Amino acid sequence: MPCVLFIVKKFREKPQRAILEAVNYTRDSDTIASIVGAIMGAIYGKSAFRKEWIDGLSGRLLINGKDGVVFEMIDEVKSWLSS
Repeated sequence: MPCVLFIVKKFREKPQRAILEAVNYTRDSDTIASIVGAIMGAIYGKSAFRKEWIDGLSGRLLINGKDGVVFEMIDEVKSWLSS
């Protein structure tokens, strides 16, 4: 977790760079980059990331395999938070 916090703080204005740093310069890169990506996505939204990064995501849950359900859940939470 310290590594995640360091990367988020150091690259707080550059969400894409934060993910690239997490992938390329940490030992447990898949986990660290996933957490960094989740934090940066929560702060900046998906518009802060390259279109090809977003287009490659299925938004699939392992529970039922339905594509896009994660994106639907994100929109639902945004709606709750804004009301």
